[in-house]
This record gives sequence, structure tokens and C-alpha cells, in this order.
Amino acid sequence: VKLPETNDEFAAKLGAFTSMDDVRADIQRELEARAKSQYEQDVRNAVVEAFVETVKTEVPEVLIDEQVEAMSKEITENTMYRGQNLDDYLRAGGFESEADWREKEAKPAAKKRVTASMALSKFAKEHDIEVSDEDIDAEMKPYKEQYVKQPDMLKQLESPEVRADFAGRVRTNKSINKLAALNGINL
Repeated sequence: VKLPETNDEFAAKLGAFTSMDDVRADIQRELEARAKSQYEQDVRNAVVEAFVETVKTEVPEVLIDEQVEAMSKEITENTMYRGQNLDDYLRAGGFESEADWREKEAKPAAKKRVTASMALSKFAKEHDIEVSDEDIDAEMKPYKEQYVKQPDMLKQLESPEVRADFAGRVRTNKSINKLAALNGINL
């Protein structure tokens, strides 16, 4: 196999580039953007984890069970999408069965998610964090652009349930940002 020469002619074939320097600069920008995004997500996660550790709240078992079910459905769909089956995925993760995965991984993660959600919801109420229609529309904009040629998907995005889900995402993000700002962290 003979690889192509990495010159300006090759760069032009890769897209809107006129030189290999343009390609390298584009790769550098992309790597920096990914690193920044990962860093911000890590900081956000650390802020939430630290906050949740300070909150004492009882988590209803039914909410944990619902979250475990949602996680199980998500994993099943993701493995099917990748052409795997759930048992192979679980074995690759070191689990003997779905029940083993639920007990060792899903249930603790579900409890953590539900606790964080409850704590952030309480925080949002205490700090009068509100979500406007404009906030929801801004959060939905990339999805609407992605499905612009699929009217059925656009219609689903406008359903009250989906808008409520996006409102929850916005409220959570605003809460995390406020929590971080109160602790001297600028996100």
C-alpha cells in the first residue's frame, strides 16, 4: 500500500484547504476545542459531585429503579446500534449477567444520578433559576437544524414532552453554572 504524499495537492482533496498548513491548523483547532470541552465537562462533573456530597437527601428506591431501567434500555439500544448483543457487551465489561451489571454498576450510578438530579432541582428552586422559551429554543436549535428535512422529527421536537426534557436540561445547566459561579469557578 502506497500512501499519498502529504502536500498541498493532497490538502485540497481533504476539503476546503489550500495547504497542509491549513490542515494542520484545522486539526490543532479541533484538538484544542475537544480538550476544552472535555475539561469543562470534567469541571462540571466535579462541581456536581462536590455539591452532592454536601447534600443529605433520601432517594426513593422507585426513582433509582426507574433510572436503572432507563440505563438498561439505553445500553441495549446502543449495543444493538453497534451490532453487538447485550450479553457480549456485559461479558466484555466483566459482568456475569444483566443482573450482575444492574447490581454492581447500574444501581450505584442510578443512585448517583437521581441524587444529583434531586439536589440540583432543589438548588434551582432555592435560587429562582428560571427557563424561558428562548432558552429552550436555543438549546433545541442544533437539533432542529439537524432534522430540518425531516418534518416528522421536527414535529416530535415540538411536543410538550420533548420541550419539557429540554427545559430540564437547560435548568440543570443553569444550576451547575450558578453553583460553579458561587464557588468562584467560571464555566
